[in-house]
Formats: sequence, C-alpha cells, structure tokens
Amino acid sequence: MNGNLKMTFVVLIGITLLVSCSSGRNKKGPGTPVRVVDTNLTDESKLLDDQSKAEKLALAGEQLVTPVAFMYADSVFDQALSIDSENFRANFYKRFLAPFMSLKGYMARFKPLIVQKGEEAKKRYEERIKNMPNSGLKTFLLDGPEDITNEKTAQIFLDGLVKAKSEFRAFLEKNKDRELTLNINSVELMNKAMNKAEEDCRVEQISEGVFEYSEECSMAEVLQVKVERADFELLKHITAGHEIYATLLTAYDVTGVIKKDEIVGKDATQEQVVEYFRSIEDFGKIRENHGLKNIQAMGSDAVVGLKWAYELRQKLCPKGREDKLNRPGHLFKNGLCVPEYSKDGEPIEQVLAFFERVMNAETVEMVIPKNKSKTNDEVRTQVAYLSPLVNPVVDLKTIMPINFNECGNAMDVGEPTMGGYFPLGDATHVLTATGSLNRSCR
Repeated sequence: MNGNLKMTFVVLIGITLLVSCSSGRNKKGPGTPVRVVDTNLTDESKLLDDQSKAEKLALAGEQLVTPVAFMYADSVFDQALSIDSENFRANFYKRFLAPFMSLKGYMARFKPLIVQKGEEAKKRYEERIKNMPNSGLKTFLLDGPEDITNEKTAQIFLDGLVKAKSEFRAFLEKNKDRELTLNINSVELMNKAMNKAEEDCRVEQISEGVFEYSEECSMAEVLQVKVERADFELLKHITAGHEIYATLLTAYDVTGVIKKDEIVGKDATQEQVVEYFRSIEDFGKIRENHGLKNIQAMGSDAVVGLKWAYELRQKLCPKGREDKLNRPGHLFKNGLCVPEYSKDGEPIEQVLAFFERVMNAETVEMVIPKNKSKTNDEVRTQVAYLSPLVNPVVDLKTIMPINFNECGNAMDVGEPTMGGYFPLGDATHVLTATGSLNRSCR
C-alpha cells in the first residue's frame, strides 16, 4: 500500500508528463496538413433552432476530444449547453472529460512535492516541462499555483478526481437506457488513434471559437459507433473501478508516506515501519467525507449489472467469448460476455450469489486448505468483507501490529477483529496461516 500511495502522490505527475511529452515532433512545420474547427455560428447556423445549434456545436467539440485538445473540447461543450442544457452529446462528453479537467494545473501544483524528493527528481521534472512543445495542453497542465506541499494537500487534490468520477458514473447510471452515436470506432481503434495523437497531434486556438489541428488529430476516418445499455454498463463499471481505487487512496490520512524511505530506509523492517507511522499523529486517521460506504453501492450495482448481462448473454455475446466481433458497430464491439462457469468450474449463478451476500454486508466462510496453510493445518473462519467499509476504523494505528520477533517481523495485530473484518476475533491466527504474520527470520 505504501508503494502505491507514493506512486500516486509522486509519480502521478510523471505519468502524465511521460504520456504527454514528445520530443517536439508535433511542432508545426512547412506543409503540415491542418484542419480547422470553427465553433462560431454562421449566418445559416443562426437560423437553426436551439437544439440544432447545440448539436452542431457538440459535434464540433467531439472533433477536439483528443489527449492534447480535450480542454478546448470542454469549452465547446459549455457553449452547446449554454444554448441547450439538455443536449445529450454535450452532457455525456462534459462528464466524461470532467476527471481530466480536474487535473488542470497539476504539473505546477505538484512541483513542491516533487522537489521534496531531491535534486534529481527536480531536474527530471524541469527537463520534462522544458521538452514539452508549447501548446494548449502545456498551458492547461501548468495553469495553477504551486500549492501541493504534502500528502494532505495531495489527497484534497485527488478528492476532485473522485468527485468527477462519481458524477460521471451517476450520469451513466441515470442514462443507461438511452442511446448515443459517437464518432469513434471501437475502444481498441480509439486507443490506437489516441496513441498516434499523443505523438503527432497539434492543436492551437487561433482565434475566439476557432481551432486549428493537424491531420494526425483527425478522427474523421474512423466509423460512428452506437452506445447502448451494455456500453453504458461497461463504462459505468470501468469508472466505478477507478473511483474505488481513488477512494481507497484518499479515505485515510497518509501523512508521512512520501518521506518514509528517506527516514527509515527502503530496507526497513516491519517493526521500524510501524514505529515510524505510529510517531506521526495524523497518519491513519479517517478523513472527512471519505466515501468508503459508496463502495458497497458500487459493488452491489456491479452484481446487478453482471446478472443483467448474464441473462441477456445470447444477445450481448452471441458468438461466444472467443469472438472479437460480438457487437459490430458498438463502442464495445467484443461484447459483454459473462461465462456460465468460473475458472474453478463453479456455476456463475453461485459466484454471483456469493458476491451478492458479500455486498449485502453478510458474513461468509473463509477456508485455508491444509496444503496452503503456513501452519500446516486447515483454517476455517468467518469474514465480513465489507465491515471495514460500512463501519470503518477511525484510526488505522489501532489495528497495527504490537509485537514483533527478533528480526522485526510482526507477530500479531493491534485489534483481534481487524476492524470487524474477522468477526470471530481470530485475525492473528488466520493471518499467520496465510503467511502475513509470524514470518521466520530466514
């Protein structure tokens, strides 16, 4: 977990830098083919009714939905919605782009945190910014104060991303029975187009409401695709997965994570790490508006969605899971294929019934077979998987290990139920059987 958190708070900015930066290949040169998107209404367009005007603008904005021009597209969708607030295409893209728009200025905002990692990290950061071609994207990513100075402010920043993901998921749920035609082909072709755009696409705003972009940005050659119930369901659950991950990263205060290696060393024992975090007052305290309880609702929704897809498997996956063209002409052309049996040979109805019980916060049996137990005996217990989410621990330090062996490996946990996860109070015994506790010094 510590590694994941550090990756989120330190490398997060590096990921976008690596993705967004190129060596300058997308600079405009002599003879570079360009296209123009003019969102200003012509005399002819002004004669249209409001719904038609808004749709015309939304279609123009759709051409700008690329990795280097999405912020321009967002402004065009704003124009469309100012004319017709109900335009479905503009509303869809506004919510789809909202998580990306929440990243505005974060290359500048995360600078103080990156500098804390030392001169080498600072040098890499400055070089990446220097090597980014001047563009609207560069301006967008640097348009912010240098205000993220620690884990707390980083988590506040991520709260905006969680909120945007949540609102997009809610939009998809509300509109899952509607239909929309998008000007992209499939997820795979869209990814290929995006990858090419990341390398060669150049977009500039040349005047108010007028955007010029190179041929490499064009999506004109790809086909229109339909977005229907199955596509909305998949998009919703993909978004929920992102939201759950971000929620888990922001639920508890992580003060001290950034400097852990610097202070206790990368090869620190479990005892040293626990002692370090125990010394930080705010570490592990649950944050206000943590959102953990929302995960239960997302999980339950996923079970309902899988049941729906399984019941309609003949329609959503008529050619079987091996066929890559179950739904030609749709966003997710491979289909929504729920197998009849799990990899272990268990009927999928039983698997879904199990997860339904889990999402209802019921206690279920957990068995560690003798041949997989580190204690060489079969271990049976009860697990309440959702307890840490429904009734979260107020301070994670209360469940941290207390006793350690001579080489610093944890021997127990601070609270026998681990926050209700093991309701029988046998957390130490079970975690010893899994090998998480009482590891030998060899």
